[in-house]
Amino acid sequence: MKAETVKFLQRAEDCLSDAEANFQLDRLIVVVNRSYYCMFDCARGLLAEIDLQPKTPQGVYVKFNEIFVKEGIFSLEFRDNFRAVFELRQSGDYDLDFEPTEENAQFALESASKFLGATILYLDK
Repeated sequence: MKAETVKFLQRAEDCLSDAEANFQLDRLIVVVNRSYYCMFDCARGLLAEIDLQPKTPQGVYVKFNEIFVKEGIFSLEFRDNFRAVFELRQSGDYDLDFEPTEENAQFALESASKFLGATILYLDK
């Protein structure tokens, strides 16, 4: 595994740990935010492993979908959950009236955990 990929996975693991800790503190906006960045760093790590470095978050999402979902390496669930958690994160960051529910935060946390697990499993092959 490339050194850059390892760094992205370390960041992803830190983000997931932060999300889990903040869930216990009922800081749900933080849970959603850290869960998204866990997934984002996983996707960046996967792309770094094949020497791709998209310049924007949208580019990361598009390339992840093109290379890993459309080719059947990751299921549509990962793409859909990545997008859904992104949208929750956007609302949390930019809509002052948005309050994620516990279900939103749980969904984000579980999605991030699955994404990280699948990423590690794929990269360990």
